Amino acid sequence: MIEPISFFAAMRRSWRLIVACSALMAIILVLIPVAPPAQTATQIYHWESWAEVGSPSSNGLIGNTINSNQILFYANSFQVRISAILTSRAEGEFGPLYAGLIPSTSQPAKGQANTTKTTSGKKTSTSSIVYLTALESTKAKAANLANAYAQAVQEKLQVVVDQHASTTKTGGTPTTGFEVLTPASAYSTVHVAGPKASVLVSRKNRLIIGLVLGVLLGILLILARELTDKRIRKPGRAEYNFRAPVIAEVAEFPHRVGERPSVVLAVVDRPESIIAESYRKLRMSIMFEALAPATGVRPGSAEALGMEMSMGPGGSVYEAPDLAHRRVVLVVSPGDEESRSVLVANLAAAYAEAGERALVVNAGDLEPMASGAPVVEEQEVTDEELLAEIRETSIPFVATLSLRPFVANSGQLVTRAETVFRAARDVADVVIVEAPSMMEFHHAEALVHAVDVVVIVSEYMFTTAKGAEISGDKLRRLGAPVLGVAFTKAPLSRKEQRELMPVRDDVSGEEILDDADGADQGDDALQLAGS
Repeated sequence: MIEPISFFAAMRRSWRLIVACSALMAIILVLIPVAPPAQTATQIYHWESWAEVGSPSSNGLIGNTINSNQILFYANSFQVRISAILTSRAEGEFGPLYAGLIPSTSQPAKGQANTTKTTSGKKTSTSSIVYLTALESTKAKAANLANAYAQAVQEKLQVVVDQHASTTKTGGTPTTGFEVLTPASAYSTVHVAGPKASVLVSRKNRLIIGLVLGVLLGILLILARELTDKRIRKPGRAEYNFRAPVIAEVAEFPHRVGERPSVVLAVVDRPESIIAESYRKLRMSIMFEALAPATGVRPGSAEALGMEMSMGPGGSVYEAPDLAHRRVVLVVSPGDEESRSVLVANLAAAYAEAGERALVVNAGDLEPMASGAPVVEEQEVTDEELLAEIRETSIPFVATLSLRPFVANSGQLVTRAETVFRAARDVADVVIVEAPSMMEFHHAEALVHAVDVVVIVSEYMFTTAKGAEISGDKLRRLGAPVLGVAFTKAPLSRKEQRELMPVRDDVSGEEILDDADGADQGDDALQLAGS
């Protein structure tokens, strides 16, 4: 079975990771130097146009006529190129200065037909024809630039001829023989593949790309974490892995990230809240609900559907005892779930508000037997001995009891615990026993045959699927009277969070979640409650 995962909820919970990845990727791409292309461009040209020019003679006599080689020579000059670019620009318009100006005596591959006549109708030698080609970003700009190029070449040639005439003192008006045979037009302009500037040259582009890549990276990390995270996030997953029904869902009072909830003993400090009511529901389940199936069949399977839900340990038919007989409750968890002690304290308070005397026993304060330490003799515990060790708390009808005076070490739990609980039944209406982590200690295993019912704590986003499976299988193999699973720290809706915001900050029990001494958590919760 694969638990359905809400990716949108996961991204909503981990939005800070997405923001961090986006910022990191953006900074990296902006700071990494990117070499510009051979032609750095602010605009890519895509259109080619040309003007067809020529001279009526090919002898190339300066001062008389200009041949095609001389046209090519002056057309390639830097001054002519700049002059053509500036001439083609309208006032206030800034186009690319990389626009190509390519003089050629061969007809362009996609060009117009070769015109070999001047405007006067005289034939012109093919060798005297030159194509002045311009590359620009639009058709109109390409045509304007090609015509401006032809005009700039003509002006340059006229200057050269005039200088030659003044030097040689040749009479008459000097002529170049240069003539625009066919001007460039937007109609004849063709599409070409120009040089492509990398989008990474611009820091703005790199910033945008970095943000996008960072968002994608953050989403991938969140999805990977959700798919590989084996922590239990839903009651259905807890029910599946423990192979026991979820008998209660208990939320936690809303608090800021990194802070501890200001309300711990909800039954005492916020008795009207839905969280306090969930502990009361848990008490009802303990009192009247049937035990979980002891066959180890996963809930929802075909075997479970055909099974009698009232089967008890060993496969015998189980009849739920009345209030007078289901009085010793063992609370266990796979790991060090901090909500286990909170549940024990609130459950005791729920019994107390009904006028029943609740006795809380913390089995985690027993240590292994040291070498040479004395062993407590097997003897019955009297009511007087038990009453001498009971410590009252600030909550009426709630007291605590340490097992140390009656059990020398944790190894004696399996033989001495039942004797202690037998005496505890005479002085209290209900005995709630908290055991430490089942994955680390054997205390819960030693106590399962000395109690009436076992409640397993599964904490949201803390208890692992592996820990749940191991603990559930262990309890079934021992024939423990498992009632079900209490799913703690269940997430609340935004509306519920607003309604449950604490009305004051001086409520009691805040230090219950301190893990400095996990063995004393249950006692601390009761001692601090209502202080």
